[in-house]
Amino acid sequence: WLNQFDLNIFQMINIFNKIKKVQVFPCGAGMLHVAEELYELLYNNEIGVVRLKLLEFFHLIIKEDFRVENMYRIFSKEQIEKTKMIKELIEMDLSRHYTIQELCRNYGISATIFKECFKQIFQYPPYEFLRIARMNKAAEYLKNSDRSILDIGRLLGYENPSNFTRTFKEIYGVLPKEYRNKNV
Repeated sequence: WLNQFDLNIFQMINIFNKIKKVQVFPCGAGMLHVAEELYELLYNNEIGVVRLKLLEFFHLIIKEDFRVENMYRIFSKEQIEKTKMIKELIEMDLSRHYTIQELCRNYGISATIFKECFKQIFQYPPYEFLRIARMNKAAEYLKNSDRSILDIGRLLGYENPSNFTRTFKEIYGVLPKEYRNKNV
């Protein structure tokens, strides 16, 4: 395996042996892509190609950095589904100002569980995620529309133009006007 595929099976076994509990590891896009391909191949019963994809997957596992900084909490399927549904609701109308308590009450999940689960799944706390999503949408509007910066801010829930401008600069490093000028 080492000579033929540059795959050290013993190194992989050592990695698995170090895992004492079930843990969640962030993985790179390459590993996620191969895992999705593996799922498709297994679903279509293409065993010959599965073997090749498994080699590629194992190779990526060995190359991945699995140092765990924090232990991740394990959430139930129901908690994860509710968290994902809340995220979708937030994304549907970025201008709406929800409170975490309101969202959690409507979906029957505790605020603490929701915040922890959200951060673990989406890498950001809910408010930071919303902030970034709003600014990404703002950047899209700035590139692809003639709307005024004030109008874009209002569309995304910012009544105060200076709050919108400051937040945009924090995320993108430039003012909205500069961003539009560079990306038109």
